[in-house]
Amino acid sequence: MAFTLCIETSGPHCSLALDANGHVYARQAHLERAHNAHLLSMLDQLYQEAGVPPAATTLIGFGCGPGSFTGVRIAASACQAIAMRADARVVPISSSAALAATALRVHKEAAGVVVAIRSRGDAYYLSRYVRDAHGGLLQTHEDELLTADPGWVTPGELVAGSVPAWLAVETPAADLAPCAQDMLPLAQAAHSSGRSVAPEGALPRYFSGDSPWRKRRAE
Repeated sequence: MAFTLCIETSGPHCSLALDANGHVYARQAHLERAHNAHLLSMLDQLYQEAGVPPAATTLIGFGCGPGSFTGVRIAASACQAIAMRADARVVPISSSAALAATALRVHKEAAGVVVAIRSRGDAYYLSRYVRDAHGGLLQTHEDELLTADPGWVTPGELVAGSVPAWLAVETPAADLAPCAQDMLPLAQAAHSSGRSVAPEGALPRYFSGDSPWRKRRAE
């Protein structure tokens, strides 16, 4: 029996989804910075609704970033805890890929999407995804931390997420949040292709130039 859980808390939304042998159960809430206060109870409700104990989980996908430093760490911690108890495999999933999957599901007419995730101040992560030949996702521009228009976003492209004011291109923006249900096929495909890892591999993804840690100055 296969039970796949996905967790996404990299932004203000908390999104959970559980695939129990093809039956999908989901929870989603706008929590801002209160993920730590509600995540465990939301997970408990999800498993109760599915009638499945957490220990039965066989695969877990989680949003590993980019996004909120604290939010990503909360998802990674919850993923590790459940995976270790259940001896489940883990798939770190880019939060930009999760948002792209949601945007392309909602906007079925779009061939691709530019994902914009706010970091701090005027800094945003930008990336681009298109549909591949099998209906999955192909990243054609990796997540890049920017503070000004990079020049590669073209007029008319769908932009999903938090669109920066400095992106001076007329685009049909989609104010969406990543949905854990859209992560389920990403996690399952990664596992099927041998890209899942042991629980200790449930680690946040950090990007150059955007770590909250700073080296201490020499005295």
